[in-house]
Parts: sequence; structure tokens; C-alpha cells
Amino acid sequence: MVQDKKIILFLEDSSKSFFGGGQAVSLQVIEALSETFSVQLFDCNGSSEFVKLAKPHINGFYQLISLKGLFEVVLLPVFLWINFFRLSKFIKKSGLKKEIIFLYAATRKVLILVWLIHKMFGLGFIYHAHRIENKKSFLEQITFFTMKSAKKIICVSNAVRESIALPQCEVLYNSIEVSYAKPKVLQAKVNVAVFSSLFPLKGIQYFVQSFSFLKNAERVHYFIYGEGPLRNKFKPDKTLPIHWMGFSHCVNELLKTKIDLVVIPSVHAESFSMILLEALSQGVPVIATHLGGPKELIEHQKVGVLIEPKSPQKIAERIDYFIDHPDIYAEFSKNALAFSKQFDVNQYRKKILALLDL
Repeated sequence: MVQDKKIILFLEDSSKSFFGGGQAVSLQVIEALSETFSVQLFDCNGSSEFVKLAKPHINGFYQLISLKGLFEVVLLPVFLWINFFRLSKFIKKSGLKKEIIFLYAATRKVLILVWLIHKMFGLGFIYHAHRIENKKSFLEQITFFTMKSAKKIICVSNAVRESIALPQCEVLYNSIEVSYAKPKVLQAKVNVAVFSSLFPLKGIQYFVQSFSFLKNAERVHYFIYGEGPLRNKFKPDKTLPIHWMGFSHCVNELLKTKIDLVVIPSVHAESFSMILLEALSQGVPVIATHLGGPKELIEHQKVGVLIEPKSPQKIAERIDYFIDHPDIYAEFSKNALAFSKQFDVNQYRKKILALLDL
């Protein structure tokens, strides 16, 4: 193992969900860290899309174990200690000194494990917070306790920082590749899309229901990109132009060439939304629920509109509004392109290295 660089043990758990915004951020962080550090990735799913994309940027991969559902809850202490043993064995076998090694917890799921290693070996750790904390359940209280020992907590939005409210918190918004696209102009056919994991809290059902409230339905096609348990619960009505597209690797190309509006219909406060930034970077205005990170970014910017959660009527009204006011749509598209430039990934890489200060 190369020891002329500081070594980051980067812990992620990509076994619980399809490749989404949080894992996209982890990938950006790994790419940034790999320029300066030797990155060793520990993950519970060696065949996930995230791990496949991360491998060109890491110096080693090590498998942790995990289960889903009730078994995970019941056997959590067992898996925790098995993973603790595996990680401890790696550290001891490698003969690494604590002066050159650091832990990076990319998700809340690995925080307890990272904290145990921190206590056992005296290694510092950083937590990248992608979640708005409510501290209600016993497990949430435990993970919040472990956060107190972190050297730094990187929060993806002010909404996350305010929910944690610890002095180590620093806000660093997620980033995107800056686009040089031209502002969009609405055509006769209007393509509206959701890009999301298909879970109930994402509000996909309200997006589907909103089609029946459209005044301009004859001009509109809905596209749903993503995978998840809700996919099999919907019975597509072939008489309606609602298209279930599955997971896509070509999000930016779709936003650039095909999609006119993006809807984020979440019914809970999201910490951030990568698709929001990706849409704005291609000049695509966004319709999002008035919650969490999306509210923080869209409010007062004239790059999208905010709506009440669980309201298919409001989704339809906002789509109709843009169709009926193409001049306002064009203005929002222009504003979106300008606004998104402050989230340039090249600047993000510099900011995160400066923020870590290792």
C-alpha cells in the first residue's frame, strides 16, 4: 500500500438503494480525494453501480456485510461487530499509523461503525451529512451521539445543518458539471419528468395522479426515470402518455435534449436534490415541494416553483402555468443556467479539500 500519501478509509453502504443523488455525491468526493489521498473504499455491495463507478478512482476495495429489512434490524449488533472486526483487521494488518489515516463516513448507516473504529484506534473521522435529522428514534439518537465525535460534519444544505446543530457543521452544497446549454423554448409537445428512486416518500404517486388535472393534457407527456418498490404497484394506463423508463445513465443528455420540466414531488423534507441541480444546469425549470433543500435552493431565485406536498392539482397547475406562459418559461430557463454555475464541480473539489484540511 502506498504510504507517501495520507490514507482515507471511505465507508459507504450502496446495498440499500439504487444509484442516486447521495451516491453521486460520494463519487464526486472520492474523485476529489483521489487527487491528494490514497482512498480505500469499504462498502456492503461490491457489485453496485456506485462501486463500479468508484473503482477507477480508488486504491483498494473491501467488502463489508449488510442485510435488508427486519433481518438487518434484528441482527444489527452482529453485523456491526463483524464489520468492526474486518475493518480493525485491515488497519492492524496494514500497520497504518493514525497520523496518516483518516475515516470518512459517507452515510448515516456506517456512522456507528466509524465511531467504534475512532474510539478503538484514535482515528479522526468526517461525516458527510445527507439527511435532515429528527432524533426521534433510539437509533437516530445513537447516531447523533456518534456525530459529536466527528472532526467535521459536512452538511449538504442549511436544512441539514440546522437539524444537526453541532459546532463542527459546515455547509457545502453538492455540485454538477457546468453546462453551456442554451435557454430552452417550449415546443408544441411538452415533456415532464421525474428522476427518482421509486419509494413512497418520493411522492411519485402524486405526480402520476396530477396528469388527470392538466388543462393542456393533449400537449404533455410524463416520463418517470428510476427503479424501486413502487414500480410494480402501478398498473400503467396505456391510454395515457405516462412512460415508465427505468433507471437511466444518461440523465444530463435527457435533460438537454428531451425534458422541458422536472418535478420533485417528495412528501418529506429532502436534504438536497441532485436532480434539481442537474436540471437547472441544462436550463430545465423545476417544480418541487416546499420542503428542505429544494425549497432552500429554489426560493427567490426564479429558476422553478414551489408547491404544497401531496397535491397533484398543484403539480398540474404549475405545469399548465408554464405552458400558458412560454415567455416566463424562457426567463426561468435562462435564470436556471446562470444560477447553476455557482455549483461547478471543479470548484467543489477545491472547496472540499480546503474544508477537510487534513
